[in-house]
Amino acid sequence: VVPTFHGHAHNRGCQLKWHPLYLKVLGLEDFECCERIFSFSNHLASCTRHSSKFHRHQGIEEHIRYWAELKYSNLAGFLFNNYRQALELISELEAELVVLKSAHLLQDQDFETFLQEEQEYVANLKNPRGNPLEFAYVEALEAFEDAE
Repeated sequence: VVPTFHGHAHNRGCQLKWHPLYLKVLGLEDFECCERIFSFSNHLASCTRHSSKFHRHQGIEEHIRYWAELKYSNLAGFLFNNYRQALELISELEAELVVLKSAHLLQDQDFETFLQEEQEYVANLKNPRGNPLEFAYVEALEAFEDAE
């Protein structure tokens, strides 16, 4: 699975196979949990920069323990809110989907077929053997780096 935010940096073939948008039974999960943990712990670097190895590990461990307790204490509210949000989305989007399917004469199976057709199309694309613009871009980056 490619996390939602990082999924757009991957090529289209990778997105079609591994992006949460195209995988069944994943629900609203975006798989950015590690990113949130790292963001939450960013300030640790300045606090532990001059610490000994032991105290740095102790600080990180204490920080993660606090984060886990905070998440655990909010778990019931998190689950309730996600469940409520899922029910609201199903209610709203199902009605919209019925309208769109009837307007375009589509069946549920058509969406699976569209995804499969796009996967096959992308898999059969041939990349040109060397794009002159890519080479020029890399050369410009190297020249810029040398100039600094």
